Amino acid sequence: MTAAAPRSDAAASPSGAAAAPRSDAAAPQPHPGPWAGVRVVDFSGLAGAYGTRVWAALGAEVIAVEPPDGNLLRTIPPLHPELTGPEAGLWWAYYGAGKASVVLDPDDPHDAATLAELAASADVVVDDSPPALQDRPGWGRADSQRRNPALTWVSVTPFGMTGPHRDWAGSDLIAWAACGLASTVGFPDRPPLAPAAQVQLLMHVASMDVVLGAMLALRGRDRGAPGQRIDVSLQEVGLSIAPETGVPLYLDDQAERP
Repeated sequence: MTAAAPRSDAAASPSGAAAAPRSDAAAPQPHPGPWAGVRVVDFSGLAGAYGTRVWAALGAEVIAVEPPDGNLLRTIPPLHPELTGPEAGLWWAYYGAGKASVVLDPDDPHDAATLAELAASADVVVDDSPPALQDRPGWGRADSQRRNPALTWVSVTPFGMTGPHRDWAGSDLIAWAACGLASTVGFPDRPPLAPAAQVQLLMHVASMDVVLGAMLALRGRDRGAPGQRIDVSLQEVGLSIAPETGVPLYLDDQAERP
């Protein structure tokens, strides 16, 4: 890539005349973004990380709450060759961009009280903990929304917050299998393949539901509605995009189906 040539004073002025020097007071200020003034507290790992990054890019104040050993995203390779410690992870460099970070230990009474205050102060909380943990006393959904009825709580779990599979453990790969998309990847005579491998694609797509669901909830709040509970299931996210993959595959007699 070559550097752009410097622009002349004549080109800088609409009239073609030399542009007058501009004072610092007249310099344009960065746009605060459409969601400036919104506070998002991020209790999530990878399942909500992209969504909360989008919120930060749109101007929201995003506070990532990390455990004492740091967010898992900090440890996922690749790591920056010239950095060490918690800032070396390139995944975190991307997904943590624009976010503030605070380290709190929920097992410490003082930190637990801080978590409760932080959750209740938010406009949106994003949590990918197992369903049974999301209503933990003090800083879980129920207590937080009781203290702040305008709070919207976004849950991201493998199988949703209700139903017979709500407490099943899961991962991005398990969600691919549970929604049927794994059947469209790989070949019948070879070992199973992880769709999109390290990218964790369904968690990435789920983050967009996190963004859109919370935006709609805040729009409703502006019109007088209370805070909402948004339930994002990785399995259902996979089902929502399955037709784009499955229908072309199974209608194409030239494709080798697994």
